[in-house]
Amino acid sequence: MSAWRREAFERFPEFRNHLQRSKSPYAYWIELQFASKGADDDLVKRISNFAIWCLNQERAQTSADDLPTVVTVCF
Repeated sequence: MSAWRREAFERFPEFRNHLQRSKSPYAYWIELQFASKGADDDLVKRISNFAIWCLNQERAQTSADDLPTVVTVCF
């Protein structure tokens, strides 16, 4: 399991089904973006902290797997 998936499983147990269906970090971030609309403060904080975590990950060779790019584009 990739690091971003493992991190998401820990941070968002309520979205595990979305994570299992997501074929890429882009797809999952789009789900999180939709979930953030009208969300309570706790969820917004967890999403924001996950975004910060993603932004601090090493750059990947392609934009398809580059978490800083994913967060910037999707969120």
